[in-house]
Amino acid sequence: MITDADFQIDIDNKPENIDKLAEETADRMAFITRFMPFRFYQIDIYETTKGYHMYFWSEGSRPKPVEKVLVQMALGSHYRREIFNYKRVWSKKEPPRWNVLYQYKYNDENKLSSKEEKTNNAIKLEEQIIALYTVKLERK
Repeated sequence: MITDADFQIDIDNKPENIDKLAEETADRMAFITRFMPFRFYQIDIYETTKGYHMYFWSEGSRPKPVEKVLVQMALGSHYRREIFNYKRVWSKKEPPRWNVLYQYKYNDENKLSSKEEKTNNAIKLEEQIIALYTVKLERK
């Protein structure tokens, strides 16, 4: 999906307990917030065939591309995706579109194999993560 989100996270598995995923994500967000010059203020999550796509918006300093890769990996994004992203932004000239999660994926036979969907699990995750993150920030 083409988006203005600051961070795009690709989670390539579906844990049986999404409460644990929410807790881990909120912990990571709070930890990152302590050391980076920005704060998260919005999350948009979609369920995919394999897992979840998470989109995060932040306020404060605008992250540089290499910082985006670091934060995305710290938030649990698929490590291979982030290593490829790192290779893309390591060069002196930033590519115009390097940080993309695809809303639709097709297999070798050109049949739809995955798509982002706003499911009840995705909505529950959004709500839990923001609530937990807010509480963790208040405890600082």
